[in-house]
Amino acid sequence: MLITLTFIIFLFFFLQLAVAIYNCYKKPYLKPSVETSSRRVSILIPARNEAENLGNLLESLAKQSYDNFEIIILDDSSDDDTYEIAKRYVPRFRDLKIIKGLPLLSGWTGKNYACAQLASSATGG
Repeated sequence: MLITLTFIIFLFFFLQLAVAIYNCYKKPYLKPSVETSSRRVSILIPARNEAENLGNLLESLAKQSYDNFEIIILDDSSDDDTYEIAKRYVPRFRDLKIIKGLPLLSGWTGKNYACAQLASSATGG
């Protein structure tokens, strides 16, 4: 029983190693796709105290090849510079909206309420 279990564990790890070596050798990356859709996409960002991360996220979005999108950032009562950092990116994006989150309503939790506010402002799919 112990020998069988040891063999199964060894086989499992050997197969994982074989797959990892294959992936390193073949490098099966996805190829960039040709744009086949012109549908508008809404990128909704609920942000509360995200000053450290928001700049990197927006820089990444600026590098997207798909250009029919809007970005809506909801500042959810941040105590840091989240709102100011978001405002700095307004000139770089054609469709960037920053909204201030409304006070939390009874029966809602914070992130869910922020996402509902963002969804109601979205114009894309």
